[in-house]
Amino acid sequence: MPDRVPDPADVADPQRLAALASYAILDTPPEKGFDDLVAIAAEALGAPMALVSFVGGDRQWFKARIGLDAEETPIDRSVCAHALSERETLVIPDLLDDPRTRANRLVVDDPHLRFYAGAVLRSPEGHALGTLCVLDVKPRPEGVTPGQERILKALGRQVEAQLALRRAIASGDEAFRRYHLVGHVTHDAIWDWDLLADQVIWNEALTSAYGHRLEDVEPTGAWWIDHVHPDDRPRVSADIHAFLDAGGAEWRSEYRFRRADGSYAMVLDRGTAVRDTQGAAIRAIGAMLDLTERAEAEEQFRSVFEGANVGIVQLDPVTARALRVNDKLCEIWGASKEEILGQSVARWTPDEDDAERRELHGRLARGELMTVLLEKRYRRADGRIIWARVNLVSRRLAGGSIQTTAMIEDVTAEREDKACKAALAELGVRMRDQRDERVIAGVACEVVGRTLGLSRVSFGTVDPRGAEVEVKADWRAGDLASGVGVHALDRFGDLAAALDHDDAFAIADVAADPRTADHAADYAAIGIRAMLHVPIRERGSLASVFFLHAADPRDWTTGAVAFVRMAADQAAAAAARALSEERQRLLNQELSHRMKNLLALVQAIASQTMRGASTIEGASRVLEGRLVALGRAHDVLLGGAVSAAPLEAVVVEALKSHLDGPERLTVDGPVVLVGQKAALPLVLMMHELGTNAAKYGALSAPEGVVSVKWALAGAPGRQIVRLVWEESGGPEVGTPTRKGFGVRLLERGLASQLDGAVRLDYPPTGVVCTLDVALDRLQDQS
Repeated sequence: MPDRVPDPADVADPQRLAALASYAILDTPPEKGFDDLVAIAAEALGAPMALVSFVGGDRQWFKARIGLDAEETPIDRSVCAHALSERETLVIPDLLDDPRTRANRLVVDDPHLRFYAGAVLRSPEGHALGTLCVLDVKPRPEGVTPGQERILKALGRQVEAQLALRRAIASGDEAFRRYHLVGHVTHDAIWDWDLLADQVIWNEALTSAYGHRLEDVEPTGAWWIDHVHPDDRPRVSADIHAFLDAGGAEWRSEYRFRRADGSYAMVLDRGTAVRDTQGAAIRAIGAMLDLTERAEAEEQFRSVFEGANVGIVQLDPVTARALRVNDKLCEIWGASKEEILGQSVARWTPDEDDAERRELHGRLARGELMTVLLEKRYRRADGRIIWARVNLVSRRLAGGSIQTTAMIEDVTAEREDKACKAALAELGVRMRDQRDERVIAGVACEVVGRTLGLSRVSFGTVDPRGAEVEVKADWRAGDLASGVGVHALDRFGDLAAALDHDDAFAIADVAADPRTADHAADYAAIGIRAMLHVPIRERGSLASVFFLHAADPRDWTTGAVAFVRMAADQAAAAAARALSEERQRLLNQELSHRMKNLLALVQAIASQTMRGASTIEGASRVLEGRLVALGRAHDVLLGGAVSAAPLEAVVVEALKSHLDGPERLTVDGPVVLVGQKAALPLVLMMHELGTNAAKYGALSAPEGVVSVKWALAGAPGRQIVRLVWEESGGPEVGTPTRKGFGVRLLERGLASQLDGAVRLDYPPTGVVCTLDVALDRLQDQS
């Protein structure tokens, strides 16, 4: 018949087995405390056998035994295993009659057990560990008496107490071993202060960390307090006594502790108190940590943090609030530490960039660890927009918290320089084929404004008086009004003087700069908060200006000013090239026109000269003189501004070959420029009059003089020039009986070319010729 196996659920319960294992009792040597208890049990119940039996998963093992040689039995032969499900005791009067045990090998075979009584051994949590039991080879139909059962239970409780004591001793030994090991290897000076005996025990770290040999240390609280720095001693003594007297659970303090060599170490001391039932402190245990290395490391970090050439901010990843910043960041954001700390760094991001900022801060708030390098914009405290390169690092520290640090470098100038170089290249390409000055100026305004992120850029020319500027082209961001038109330079202060003296007129904030503060409201009305005016000079005089306006305050870097000046130079060069090409085109047309007119004029002169001449030789001399005069007219024009010459120069040059001294000619009149159209006929007129004077009039006599005077008459815009040729000191003259070619040339040909009137008078004193011509006709450049 097979053995009846104990209930597997009771035997194999993992919690029960774990509780048994926690005592570390199995397979340990015999112990007198347990042996004495089985002896008492056997004596008290008059049994030949007694056991302290622990039931494992596959066996039962006997810690103490009387009357049985085996140290353990297989689990299928265990009687004690049947007791695991009982509350306190299991009594079987006859093992051979009980269905649970009658097939047990220890019952049917040697040693033929017949009686069993056992008290269940339990852990404090209630898990059955085994039994204290007695056995007999004879059945006991009566079982046990109540007194015997009480004794069995009491002895069982003693076994449980022995188990608890044994585990406590083992735990205490382990704790002591660990305490000793920690005290030996730690860098903390551990102290144990018996307050009742005023005795302090230190570990070896007091020697290794601070140089005090344990055998030289006075083991009292007074010795410890005496080694606190005099400046810290009152505070430390008051703090620890307050902690001990007030019933606090923990004490900590930082102070300076004197080493054996007399130097002081900064330490962090913390301790806890053991109190009696009335709450009075009877013992304090603590540890003193040397903070010197940490303080040096913190000082080194602080030095690097504060001295870094980039802005650094440490922030709370959840709220984005600034926890720590350095001076460089304050400089970059233009704010004090008080304005930054405790506030969300979101406030420094422009509103238009807030979507990207929220996405990044959301990732940080969710605990995402990252290392990100990006470039973004910030708005400084003064409203100026800057670009920054940001190295953002969010990492988990050893304690589990997340540290988020951003290193910020202002790259506004760097980005601006890069953009300016690209813009100058673009400007060169776009201006290459432009021919219109206004279009060229417009392209320059657009490229400069877009590159520097401005609100408006205008280009204008300054009138010679420096009072007004004509804005010929502008570029605008958004819906700002155009500035094209004529503007007074003194509308917003004495800008003309500033532009005339400065290389650039730069205002970072019109409201804050004393040069513009009085007109800040006027500037604000047209969307200007910062400005840069770059003058362009020609031959030392102010000729034109680039006006740059920004809607927000901003610093005008030397790079930005240089960029605008280079863009202006490119625009000026392109405009000069376009103007030169246009002038060359016009010059070619004019040369063609002049050659045709000149040839026609030469043809007419030659024809009239030959028609009125009596001899070939005479005609040749007259023709030669007239052609020389024609050449001199061209010399006068080319010696001046090509397209115009002073009236005095035209008269003097035309008569030069007829005079034998400067005293023979007097000229007088206001400065009047003669255009290229009027210069040729006027020179021919002077030549004809001079030729006749040299042949028949004043210049034929030694004392003769020619006077040429002119004056202006009439209202502005409709003025008339009256030029009077008057001879004196020559032979007496009279009205000619016939008109030769020269007279006809004066009265008809030249007068019609000038669209004027010529009158010849012949008083006896000398010829008088009067020419009336409109000033605008005389100055016509076409």
